[in-house]
Amino acid sequence: MGDRKLMKNKHIDNAIASFSETGGYRGYQGDTPQNETDFANLQPLEVYGVVWENTPPTWSEVMVKAEELEQEEQAKIDNKANAKAKLIAGEALTEDEANTIVL
Repeated sequence: MGDRKLMKNKHIDNAIASFSETGGYRGYQGDTPQNETDFANLQPLEVYGVVWENTPPTWSEVMVKAEELEQEEQAKIDNKANAKAKLIAGEALTEDEANTIVL
């Protein structure tokens, strides 16, 4: 499995989990859903017996959230790269870039 697919799966899984308060997400077993059909047929963890306690989000809502998470992660990667380049060049950092530095 390629790195891109692993990242996509991570963002989808994190997006699904982000609906724990509104949808009462409990968890699923098996592969990360790749489409609406997969999502509709998620298998619950045996310990819970259900994937959702409340009304689940739509696949579209999950994909929107996954895209948001991917953009946030990419922004962090970009800020870190920009911070490094600016430090090397002796330039001032933005606050977001400075926040990426671990001291």
